[in-house]
Amino acid sequence: YVGLYNDASKPVLSVGEFWDNDTQKVVDWIDETGGKSMAFDFPTRDALVGATLHQDYSRLKTIDGKPPGVIRFWPEMAVTFIENHDTEPVRDGGNKRFPDDKIMQGYAYILTHPGIPCVFWRHFFDSGDEQKDKLKKLIAVRKEAGIASRSSVWIEPDTNGKYAAKIDDKVAVKIG
Repeated sequence: YVGLYNDASKPVLSVGEFWDNDTQKVVDWIDETGGKSMAFDFPTRDALVGATLHQDYSRLKTIDGKPPGVIRFWPEMAVTFIENHDTEPVRDGGNKRFPDDKIMQGYAYILTHPGIPCVFWRHFFDSGDEQKDKLKKLIAVRKEAGIASRSSVWIEPDTNGKYAAKIDDKVAVKIG
């Protein structure tokens, strides 16, 4: 129905929320729209939450050395995010929260990786000038390096429990 709605309304941008941590199910949902709507990349968020919460950064690399989530299969249709109106702590309701002290690690990841990153309003406007300045710097790195939704990622195979990757052979990122 989202595809039919988009045919009728002709939006400039359409992002759907198919809340599931199963990558294939989210990719299938996008496909069922006829590729007419992007989707929030809940599987990538889930991997980031798990990696930062449990200090297990191996969750950010699949067995074949690729990033997890929708960005692995259809990055130009994946809207990556750290929090949204449903996951933020105010409405947590038992959902996995992004660890407050790891928010910038999450943004270092999504702002340097494929997909279409989305910065949460509260993280940018309501979390102080220091965090806002860090986010602006990461956004500038993405723009200056020309990182796009379909950029390539090479993930370091052995990082002693950390995560390290190179994007488009232009930007290196390490978290953990």
